[in-house]
Amino acid sequence: MLPVLIYETDTALRAMLLQTLKTLPGSSALKVISVSASADDTERYAAAQEGITLTIIGLSLRPDNRARGLDLGRAIMRRNHDNYTVYCIHELTDLESVLAGCVRPAGILLAPFSGERIASCLRRIAEEYASLNAEEGDAGCLTFSAGASTYRIPFEQITYIEALDKKLSIYTHRQTITVRGALGSLIDQLPKQFVRCHRSYVVNIRAIRQTDYSEMTITLSGGDTLPISRSSRNELRQRLEAIQEVNA
Repeated sequence: MLPVLIYETDTALRAMLLQTLKTLPGSSALKVISVSASADDTERYAAAQEGITLTIIGLSLRPDNRARGLDLGRAIMRRNHDNYTVYCIHELTDLESVLAGCVRPAGILLAPFSGERIASCLRRIAEEYASLNAEEGDAGCLTFSAGASTYRIPFEQITYIEALDKKLSIYTHRQTITVRGALGSLIDQLPKQFVRCHRSYVVNIRAIRQTDYSEMTITLSGGDTLPISRSSRNELRQRLEAIQEVNA
């Protein structure tokens, strides 16, 4: 389930958000863990969560509350850039400045608020999250545990894996999950579409947009750049050429 946190100083809107979440079709994919008028409390709850969260942030008429809401959103996105944030903007007069402070919001709701618009926004997020985390069985998935949660990530969704300080960060199109482990032990679970391009990186060949052997870098379809080590260059080149021959 996707943990949901609500920071909203307006009592009526808090009640509307909770009621909408309660009656939302597919709401079993969402679990409200915090409802607060305090940004500090919301940030503490968010910091205690593992994996992706959805935080609904009210940007009220008071400048101090609005600024604190934007700070909260930025902190949550810094912690995990795949977190979902939805902003409830109470005043439209400074919409441009407010939007400039938002970091990759998953949704923006404008006053006057309605249950229908709230439901539409949250339904879209719930459906996307459920799709990305659908249990497709062990075949075709990387299965591992992180804390109290078990993840099954389809190999096709994984773009690359990074090893750093005895931890593995698994990057997908939408989320990043970090667990303890060694890259060597994980490679055996991966299909042939994955290749080690560096001692600290394994990349999904299908996610590669460009290789530059003079700069010794890989550019992925999402824009990330990974290094190529000299020891991995030949294998990477051979695997890419083999795929090109098959697709020719």
